[in-house]
Amino acid sequence: MSIHQHTTGCLPAFSKWSLAGSIGRNALVSTLLFMSIPTPAYALIDTEKLSVSGSLLAIQQSVNRAAAAADEDRQQFNTRLDLELSYPIDHDRAKIHAHLRSGLGAGVQRANGTFTSTPNTTVFSGNNQEIHDSHTTLFQLWAQTERPLSESVRWRATVGQIDPPSFFDDNAFAHDESEAFMNNAFVHNPLLDSGGSYGVDELGSSPGGVFELIQSLSGETTLRTSVGVFGSGNGGNHHVGMSRPSWIAQAHLDELPVWGRRSSVAVYTWRNPRLENAVSNELEVQTGWGVSADHDLNQSVGVFARYGHGLKGTRNFNKASTGGAQIKGDLWGHPEDVLGLALGTIQADFSALSDPRSERITEIYYTKALSESLALGFNIQRISRPGGDASLPSHQHFALRLKWAF
Repeated sequence: MSIHQHTTGCLPAFSKWSLAGSIGRNALVSTLLFMSIPTPAYALIDTEKLSVSGSLLAIQQSVNRAAAAADEDRQQFNTRLDLELSYPIDHDRAKIHAHLRSGLGAGVQRANGTFTSTPNTTVFSGNNQEIHDSHTTLFQLWAQTERPLSESVRWRATVGQIDPPSFFDDNAFAHDESEAFMNNAFVHNPLLDSGGSYGVDELGSSPGGVFELIQSLSGETTLRTSVGVFGSGNGGNHHVGMSRPSWIAQAHLDELPVWGRRSSVAVYTWRNPRLENAVSNELEVQTGWGVSADHDLNQSVGVFARYGHGLKGTRNFNKASTGGAQIKGDLWGHPEDVLGLALGTIQADFSALSDPRSERITEIYYTKALSESLALGFNIQRISRPGGDASLPSHQHFALRLKWAF
């Protein structure tokens, strides 16, 4: 069994359970359904088929005095609640998926800007960045259907309000800020997310659609070819619909045997027609490409790497390289624990500085399983040369992360 299937030990991400399960969970879900769905509509739902999963996060993070914004507290606390519901339709050949997300707290405020958008991707309080600001939204709501084309090929289509990273920039070890790396430069390709090339709104999702062709190759290897079309600029905020959308195309090989171990690689390219030129602030077309890969060295150690490269357009940065490792705790007698280490560099595209440098990011985390559904994480980050300026003080972040998965 590959390591990426055990990255959270006894804490599987959004572990699913049936509504025919425990009485406590039944009561919680039934209450939520009755509050949100009219009685006639609720009567049409077969609760035996409804799948519910979720998590609750609590994060305490601090920043060093030299990097903290003036008159701001160096320590901040934030929380996030995720609730996902999936319901099969059309004889289980399709499904409806809803994802509700609520966040409180803006995270630490820093004196100097960085290329990475945030050292705490779990923050979900929007653009106002007030300490008591909160947001609750229907983060995703989409319909998906899947049909076979042959014995080895099938297609899948998804339409609605979508979180693009759920379908693109795949990575087994660096893709979930709730359990693994928290710095946005390691959660997703920096050019797509921190750089703003994803066509999403301020909370990270967008109206659009994804079409996928999934082909089974030799053994367990699969090739998934995907094309996604999403709102761009104001389109991501629902202001102008889907006119002049952004798009991303990807080829993803999974369960690929390399040196006798599981590997995965995704190569993708994108085009967003409504991004701001970093010099003139005028809207322009920006394009780029990237690659994301991960590999199991053995049953306990896995490694990952990402690269992003901007092509057309002027950005704050146009090249980014990240990589790292994830180690299971069975090496030191705690099989449910996880240790992660990552390094990254982000290179400036242009700069008013006389001697611009690459921003460097380091992150280490340790996740300690407290029970089957509860884990405590410790996180340390360092961002040197913030924004490519070697004269600015480095940012040092320390965090505690508590996650309850249900």
